[in-house]
Formats: sequence, structure tokens, C-alpha cells
Amino acid sequence: MRISARFFVDSSYGWAAGFSGIIIHTSNGGKDWTIQDSKTTNNIADIFFLNRNIGWAFFWEVSSFPFGTYVLKTNDGGVNWIASPSPAESCFGQTIFFQDSLNGWMGGKPYPIVQTSDGGITWEEALIDSSTYSYLSCL
Repeated sequence: MRISARFFVDSSYGWAAGFSGIIIHTSNGGKDWTIQDSKTTNNIADIFFLNRNIGWAFFWEVSSFPFGTYVLKTNDGGVNWIASPSPAESCFGQTIFFQDSLNGWMGGKPYPIVQTSDGGITWEEALIDSSTYSYLSCL
């Protein structure tokens, strides 16, 4: 079993995900793990949980149309995962983060950052005001 991502919400509850759609869950700090059904055989690229119940993961679909990132969401700690396509065809996520149950961001290619304000149902290119960082230097 090859794991590519892991996320713990506290010292007991955590998830790990990876190749062939594997998602595993622990509620005792990693002593025991339970396999969860992600309903995909694609490699899970990243996983993020807001709390013990609400979480997201994503995988890339490259073998059949439409190509791109599919976002998995759970509201019950991973007992059930529901997949939906990301913002645009040929958009490939690299990492995902949510501020709350509605507002989240995903970094990837070709769009550097996409955002959602409806819990991941729809995504759009994030408009980033770079003027905040215009005076930073890499000396």
C-alpha cells in the first residue's frame, strides 16, 4: 500500500490516502486503521479534513474524458465519499485546504489557485492581489 497524503485533525483522528484510491482512517492515533471506500481506483493526490466529519480528497482522471481533477467530499468521517469534477477540464490539483465548510482553495496546474465558496461543488480561478507581496525581496 503506497500512501501519498495524510491528515490528522487531532492526536486520535486521522486519514491517509494514496495509490489505487485507498483511503484509510484511524480513531486511535494510528494504532488501528480501517479502509474506507473512496469509490475510485485512481490515485488520491491529497486529503484534508476540517474536523472529524467533514473532509475532502481529490484524484486525477487521466484515462477517460473529462480529464482533470475530481474532488471527493465526505460529511460523515469518510463512511461515504461523493465525487464531483473540479473547475475545468485539464485542471490538475496538487493540494487542497478549507477554511470552513464552504470556503476552500486548491492549488494546481494550469490555474495556480482555484477557490470554492459552496463546499467544493463549484470551483473558479482565484483572483490573488499580488500588490500585498510586491515589496518582498528574496535577498
